[in-house]
Amino acid sequence: MTDAGDVPIAAYGRRAAAAVIDLTIGMVAPAVILLALVTALTGVDLSEPGQTGIGLILVPVVPLYSALLHRFWHGQTLGKRLFAIAVRREDGSAIHFGQSYARSVLQLFLLTLFWPGVVDSLWPLRQAKRRSLHDLAAGTVVVTNASLNVRPRQNAASRRRQSHAPCRRRRPLAGRPTSLLPTPVRAPT
Repeated sequence: MTDAGDVPIAAYGRRAAAAVIDLTIGMVAPAVILLALVTALTGVDLSEPGQTGIGLILVPVVPLYSALLHRFWHGQTLGKRLFAIAVRREDGSAIHFGQSYARSVLQLFLLTLFWPGVVDSLWPLRQAKRRSLHDLAAGTVVVTNASLNVRPRQNAASRRRQSHAPCRRRRPLAGRPTSLLPTPVRAPT
């Protein structure tokens, strides 16, 4: 499906599958790591009732996963890369860090409230551009990888071939030393 700007919109199934992978990586992994750290550093038995404060630590940390990857990995996270989709601004340009972080915080907030998270997850089914609530608030759209204007990375062999292009050698100027190091003095023979 394409919108008026002819940007191929990502299919809902790809979005949902990528979200499951990204939520697993972005939420479960940091929670397990923080639980292990809290247990190791404080010696608190997590089977006892009480607050560990892990939830408060996770609130600013979890959105960093998607915000940093969206910004520096062409709008993709690991899940989005696996399913060949990416987040872009409505005009098709690259998403910036603040926009991505706000989008991720809103998505996390809606998911923690559960029912609003369910509504947010299902919202793309009724939108022409398949945008969820956090996409609408952030001014973003999820597109297929074919619409990205990203140059593929060159492998090392092709970079070497290009670097050996013929070039003109510079000749030293007459009367000037070719090196900045002092010239050795020869002993008289």
